[in-house]
Amino acid sequence: MNQTWLLPLQQALERLDRSVTFFYRDDDAGWDTPALLRLLDLFDDLQLPIDLAVIPKAITPELAAILNTRLVQYHNLIGLHQHGYAHVNHQTVGRKCEFGEMRQFDQQLHDIVAGKEILHDYFGNRIDPIFTPPWNRCSQTTLDVLNTLPFTVLSRAEKATPFSLNQMVEISIHIDWLKRTHGERWSHEQVIRLIAEKILMNSSIGIMLHHQGMDQEDLIAFKQFARLIERHPNIRHKRMRDLTDQIESAMR
Repeated sequence: MNQTWLLPLQQALERLDRSVTFFYRDDDAGWDTPALLRLLDLFDDLQLPIDLAVIPKAITPELAAILNTRLVQYHNLIGLHQHGYAHVNHQTVGRKCEFGEMRQFDQQLHDIVAGKEILHDYFGNRIDPIFTPPWNRCSQTTLDVLNTLPFTVLSRAEKATPFSLNQMVEISIHIDWLKRTHGERWSHEQVIRLIAEKILMNSSIGIMLHHQGMDQEDLIAFKQFARLIERHPNIRHKRMRDLTDQIESAMR
């Protein structure tokens, strides 16, 4: 694959004179396990950390066993956290949302607790206290629920509707590797141009992945991107839990 598409990022890196931290959140763990394992193999090859947003109702004993084995082998490179409950839409109007305005506090509490218990049964204390709502959407009621439970972090897109976080912090996603506009998929060149812009503005950059949507060309492109940025002395990579520790330390 020709690498001229990476030129805007290379030029941005040449101008970068401060630290920038990247993190990678792969959504929908529980769906399309072969694709998930291909992505995990790539991250293992790159020795990069990755956070898996796991759908509680979609996880199987077989996948849980595989992930637990990998957590033992690569415990500093893999994070797991809760991705909704069943990843189903409950909105009758508007955009898809599992924890939207159509659902009351008790309904949301029931599903989030049920999902939390499923993940705890499979992974114990290896689950991070992070909540990523499906489609990156939720309501203020969701935050009210999460604040009654041992969650410390909400993760959504950076332009999501702001909510009162109370005791929680938010770790936002800035880049969708498979971004679409009006149904049209962005080219890798368009995504890289956006990353190049962000790298000169942000101190941290979150990239959202969806393993089930990534074909071989996407994996190759991601590997080329990762190999480029890893050579820069000011680029760091962290798990979301480590970013949380950093944020909480700064708030003390």
